[in-house]
Amino acid sequence: MSMKAARFHGRMDLRVEEVSKPVPKGDEVLIDVEWCGICGSDLHEYQYGLKYSFRDKIPGHYSDID
Repeated sequence: MSMKAARFHGRMDLRVEEVSKPVPKGDEVLIDVEWCGICGSDLHEYQYGLKYSFRDKIPGHYSDID
């Protein structure tokens, strides 16, 4: 199964792509998200480049996608 995710590929390069849907483990849960926003840090990285050069990064404070 897959889902859509916004992924940073570099400065001013944010693409919505199909990625593998994570499988919850142990006490984890998987929720369906209908919409989301971005924080100022994500906007700054989009405009000026990734601070730590994480290419193919999926932004979000709570994302944990391998």
